[in-house]
Amino acid sequence: MLVKRNRYTYMSFSREISNTINIFISYADEDEQLMLELEKHLSSLARSGTIAIFHRHQIPAGADREKEVEEHLVSAHIILLLVSANFIASDNCFSTELKQALERHEAGNVHIIPVILRPVILGQIHRYHKLLYRGVSHRDRDLYISF
Repeated sequence: MLVKRNRYTYMSFSREISNTINIFISYADEDEQLMLELEKHLSSLARSGTIAIFHRHQIPAGADREKEVEEHLVSAHIILLLVSANFIASDNCFSTELKQALERHEAGNVHIIPVILRPVILGQIHRYHKLLYRGVSHRDRDLYISF
């Protein structure tokens, strides 16, 4: 089954295609335009079948959103977290998708790649500091404030 988004065609997640890397993108609704920009950069890989991209706005009307998200989170090889203040404020992203992603990551079943969209105040979420800071240079760490 193919999922069509904008002018690009993406393959739906499939366990039958072992060489396709399934990518789940978790982001806040307010950051949709930035997600679409990222999706454009990944489009050639998706078009070639190297990756299959999924995000919750690809869920068709009438479908069970929670079930679809759960199914794609479970089958993802990579989860991209598009981190911003909007992401941290979103109950859906932070409490649901991030929680499930971390459970799979800690079990060694998925790779999580945080993409810092905007500087964020991490506050009382110390559990996530190591994950979110991974790959951030020491020079740029002052952008991310922690109490």
